[in-house]
Parts: sequence; structure tokens; C-alpha cells
Amino acid sequence: MKLKTSEVIEFSQFCSENSLKFPPERISNLLKFLNQAKNENIERDINFVYSLLPTNKEDKEKLKELINEYFKTSIFGTENIKSVLNDYESKGIDKYFGDKSKLNFQKLSDNIINDFGEIDFSRPVSNNYWLNQLQKSNTYIESIKFFNNYFDSELDRIINEENKAYFINQMNLHCLRGYQNYEINLKMLTCHLN
Repeated sequence: MKLKTSEVIEFSQFCSENSLKFPPERISNLLKFLNQAKNENIERDINFVYSLLPTNKEDKEKLKELINEYFKTSIFGTENIKSVLNDYESKGIDKYFGDKSKLNFQKLSDNIINDFGEIDFSRPVSNNYWLNQLQKSNTYIESIKFFNNYFDSELDRIINEENKAYFINQMNLHCLRGYQNYEINLKMLTCHLN
């Protein structure tokens, strides 16, 4: 932890003075997490403050402004600060949060599309329709089932929920791209055959 405990407490007081209050147990859980995380980078600690303290979008926006004002730093790319919980490593989930995550999401989306079966492009339906159909497939459902595990720590549960949202968002994005590529390739093949 690069941020000092006193800095986190002072910052929470600064937030309170600016009409953004967090329950003491959230601050306490954040401090425990930061102490366990052993980050060597103050920006990463600040990103964790941003990710773990607020519980709704309005608080996140307000907190972003207060972080900019208090720490004289800007929060960018917070989607890249996912914390990998120890349970992820034993289940192979950690590969979706590392350097090769895009490649791994692409492979997973290809598997979901391939396992889905025939996609009937003769029906004029939206991309969202097909994404919804893919989300109902067994492969898709199985891939997110891990995130439904129970975690003892409240902080681990918060991190898991953030990671689950990120995972689903990335998987949907890659499935949609994969479906669109599949559709384009099929149309090109059909044109060449005719």
C-alpha cells in the first residue's frame, strides 16, 4: 500500500465535507484490502479507492471529481484495474484479467458461437437479438457461473461483482464482434458460391 492509512482517512473526511459520505465499515474494508494488496503504486491505490468505495454511478462521478481535486490526479481507464482474487487462479479465471485477456475473450466467444449451432441469417433480426440468443447458450452460462460463488469477505464480494460486470461486458462485446464476423464471412462465402 502506497497510500498511508492517515491519507485514506483524511480523504474520506474530505469527501464527507463535500457531501459524499461512506459508511465506516467500507473505509475499514478498503484499508484492509489496500494493506493486503501490497501495491507499489499510489495511482493503483487511488484507482482502488475509486472502484471500491462508491456503490452507485452518481457517487462514482462525485468521487472522481473529489479524487481529482484532493490528489491532483485524474482517474482514467479504471476498467483496467481489476483485482484478481485468489479463487480465480485455481479456476483459470485469472487469464481474463491479464495481458492476454483480449485473446482469451476472443477464444471464449468463438467457442460460444461454435457451440451455439446454426445461425439463421435469413431472418431479419438485430445483432442484439443474436447476442441475447448466445447469452442463453450453455457455454455462455457456464462461463459466468464461477462469479456466482460466495466470498467470505465483503470486499471480495464487491471486487467479484465488479469483475463479473467487466467479464460479462467484455464477453458480450467479443461475442457480438464474433457474430458479426461470422455473418460477414458467411455472406462472402455465399457470394463466391453464386
